[in-house]
Amino acid sequence: MGEREVRERYARMEARADVADRLVAEAKPTRMIGAGIGDKPPWFTLLLVPMFGPVDIFNPAELTVPVLHAVLPKARTEMPGRFLNARPTYQGLEWESLHGGGGYQFLLRLHRSGVFEYHHAVSDAGGHPGHAISPQLECLAMLDALDIAGGLYGLTSYHSFLQVRTEYQGLNDWHISDAFAGSKIRAPEFIRHQAETSVGRVSEDAVGIVQATINRVWQAAGHRRSDVHAGELG
Repeated sequence: MGEREVRERYARMEARADVADRLVAEAKPTRMIGAGIGDKPPWFTLLLVPMFGPVDIFNPAELTVPVLHAVLPKARTEMPGRFLNARPTYQGLEWESLHGGGGYQFLLRLHRSGVFEYHHAVSDAGGHPGHAISPQLECLAMLDALDIAGGLYGLTSYHSFLQVRTEYQGLNDWHISDAFAGSKIRAPEFIRHQAETSVGRVSEDAVGIVQATINRVWQAAGHRRSDVHAGELG
């Protein structure tokens, strides 16, 4: 590949990244997950973003809204069944699941622009002094969320490319449940991963996306990679 081709390739990559950044900025993903659940827990965020601009596919006036557990009838976790019915919003559609303390435990939003936004509060797995994250449960929840995303995009006319962003916030000083000694997580800000896929490949690429994300969590605890393999959990 010549210098010109390399420059053109990177210019296209930067243009796609700029489009995705603008769509995320316009979507304004929530930062309120877990508010009201005692001490505010860490949370996980999953965003899928159309790579070539807004596509107006999640219009509540036009989209027939399914029950989420019908989109994923063989869920790995209880998450899909915990969501209340969808409600239309100015931005698109929203599902929420409330904790007994009044805060969100799960939240899912579909933006008219085509952005898929999902969050869950991280539960304390126990087994260590302080708080501990269960990588097995987190992997299963991420896989379910990605399968739901693929199913919802499949109901629309959009079948092109998506940027995937995963993020943990608030895990600093937590432990990894069932890990060996020295597993305290050092992540004062965000733990993030980014990938690309397409609507038709979301479920196929899900294991790789989840594995890369959970590896980042383990690396924040001083390990090379996770000893939990997402592909063996599904």
